[in-house]
Amino acid sequence: MIIGLVQDVAVILGLSAAGLFAHELVHFLFGRVFGGSTFFSRYWFGIPTQVDFRTPHEMSNRQVKATAGGVLIFPCIALLGAYLHSIPIFAFGVGGIGVSMTDMMGFQNPEAWKDFTAGESITRDDFE
Repeated sequence: MIIGLVQDVAVILGLSAAGLFAHELVHFLFGRVFGGSTFFSRYWFGIPTQVDFRTPHEMSNRQVKATAGGVLIFPCIALLGAYLHSIPIFAFGVGGIGVSMTDMMGFQNPEAWKDFTAGESITRDDFE
């Protein structure tokens, strides 16, 4: 009984970690395809948790929105898992559901995101 519970918890944690990796992989692949020269810059227990861009200004606003907004699929995956009563699908979706403020900034204001990602300072005027 205990062994089965431990196995279930391990599977849920593994799928959640896979969702986290898939979230960052979406940013990495879209950024790479769109010319942002992406690289993984931060890790958590070997799992990439942050993607940075060497050349964010090379990307168009539409490409920035696709790169940032592509991760919005993960809440849909989590909801699908809940609807289907599938704990593995739900765990994967929840693992990738962490949409950060910079993800939303890229989706809503691509020009400010490019400046911020390039290390330039941004002000409130950049959002008006």
